[in-house]
Amino acid sequence: MVRLGIDIGGSKIALAARDGSHMLFEHRVGLDAHPAPDEVLAALAAYLERQCAVHGRPATIAIASAPNLDRDGRVERWPNRPAWEGAPVVATLAPFARERIVWCDDGTAATLADAWTLGARNLVHFSLGTGVGGGICVDGSVLRDRELGHLLVHPHGAPCSCGRHGCLQAYASGRAFERLAERHPADVAAARWLDGAADALAACSANLVELFHSTCITLSGGLVHRFPALPDAVARALGATFLKRPLAMPEIRLSPYGGDAPLQGALALAAAPDAEQRAACRHWRAA
Repeated sequence: MVRLGIDIGGSKIALAARDGSHMLFEHRVGLDAHPAPDEVLAALAAYLERQCAVHGRPATIAIASAPNLDRDGRVERWPNRPAWEGAPVVATLAPFARERIVWCDDGTAATLADAWTLGARNLVHFSLGTGVGGGICVDGSVLRDRELGHLLVHPHGAPCSCGRHGCLQAYASGRAFERLAERHPADVAAARWLDGAADALAACSANLVELFHSTCITLSGGLVHRFPALPDAVARALGATFLKRPLAMPEIRLSPYGGDAPLQGALALAAAPDAEQRAACRHWRAA
């Protein structure tokens, strides 16, 4: 049975379809090259129409979305791409689903992908890209719609795109690196970003381990690949400064899926039983 997963990320939209374990197709659209939402959605619809003519319509479409989607599946809020607010994402894609279309935030999807693959019942996931996303899994169940990127790490600190100051996203995102690169030589900007991001992530991780006794913290996104020393830097900061004894030091590692964790989570959700879809997804709609 064909299932379709879609990842609406900060810089791209990625989609993939499987029939059982067989991958049918994958496709990516860069949002910087095609910034107008109506053009992007029209191109996606045209692509899916061609693929459905070959493979048939998927039974379920699962969307992992960086922006908030409202009950009608429109982009409700996207500070990093305000032109997308109001874009009818679900209405554009729903005609291609035979049974249902479900949607959740990309951090939830990535967390599910990592937790299910690693067999970790208590896991925290951070995704570092244009912004910062993530999610929390406790006793094998994901906590839906957790905005980890907007956890406060430095009150009255650096400005965040959400309008506040001191959020994790203001220190560990691509936008944070760009701000540093505008003011410093490349090597200085990289060193300062790595130090600031590691401290901010360690502070957030300490709080989450305190609350949920998380045993595994996974990192994904383009910045993690750009800064391969980040997991070790977070572990050093967490162990040396932030983690309260006798709490156990969690494993800090790369996501097994890298930047594709949200897409893999969406694919897994599309094939998941009804109860798991309802537990993980913000909304769902019958086709």
